[in-house]
Amino acid sequence: RCLSSTVPPSRISIACRRTLGVIFDKNFTFKNHCLYLRKNLFSRLNIIKFLTSKNFQIHISTIINITRSILLSKIDYALPIYGWCAPSNIKLIQSPYHAAVRLSIGAFRTSPISTILAEAGMPSIETRISQLTYNLIPKLFCCRNKILHNEVLKAIKCIRAPKLTSTINRCISFSC
Repeated sequence: RCLSSTVPPSRISIACRRTLGVIFDKNFTFKNHCLYLRKNLFSRLNIIKFLTSKNFQIHISTIINITRSILLSKIDYALPIYGWCAPSNIKLIQSPYHAAVRLSIGAFRTSPISTILAEAGMPSIETRISQLTYNLIPKLFCCRNKILHNEVLKAIKCIRAPKLTSTINRCISFSC
């Protein structure tokens, strides 16, 4: 619903706003988005649990591909934007992801995460954040959107470091 025009905009306080599937909060901490994503990933984890049960005889590589398509596609969406938030918020996403990879290869709960990810051939969340940010760099430099192009130029010319580093600034610093 739209607000009436009689309400002054200065009195409106929006706690969080969902735009294109990403939940932005007032301070750009992305905690609400990570909590929403965690809940969604745990519901998708039930599919992996069902497929890895003893009733099905599905090959491990097939389960890994299903895990990659079901979970990583959800995690990867807008990851360069929210991936640089606090590590405590990223840990909210890591637990269902690690559980799904552990289930897909049939590893014990006490197995180290790095070993499980290496055995499955899946990237860690931190590696995926860096990889997707690196993939964003050429797109930023070749963009035709004037607003985005001006922001990239402003980030290149920036002398002082901003208080909150944007994804554009991180891409510029990675490319230099």
